[in-house]
Amino acid sequence: MSLPDDRDARNALPVWDGCMAYFPDCWAEIAKVSVLGNKQHGLGEKLHFNRDVSTDHANKVMRHMLDHAAGKVLDTDGTYHLAKAAWRALAALQVAIEASTRNGLHPARDCICGAGPAVAQSAGLNPSHPGQYER
Repeated sequence: MSLPDDRDARNALPVWDGCMAYFPDCWAEIAKVSVLGNKQHGLGEKLHFNRDVSTDHANKVMRHMLDHAAGKVLDTDGTYHLAKAAWRALAALQVAIEASTRNGLHPARDCICGAGPAVAQSAGLNPSHPGQYER
């Protein structure tokens, strides 16, 4: 996603103040997960999000959340289960945003809240689960 060109629209998206600055320790932990995942799956490639490897993000989010809830704060590689869950949730969101953009929706401008099943499906959401595409 690119930021909007309109000054007012850009100012309405405080990416640093409204997100990054809120959770600096979390972003550092998520970056660790990215590096470890790239070492595991990238096999020496430059750090990147390989969308073809392990695409079942929702299942992975839940497994890491369950591990955390069971008292396993850290995974066997020393990273937080919550950081891995957050990485997977962010990956799922990124893929959904990309799908929406490919289908003519602009995430920073359009909202699919209350959208019909066809719009939800075009954004990669399951229209048989209305709560998945409504706020």
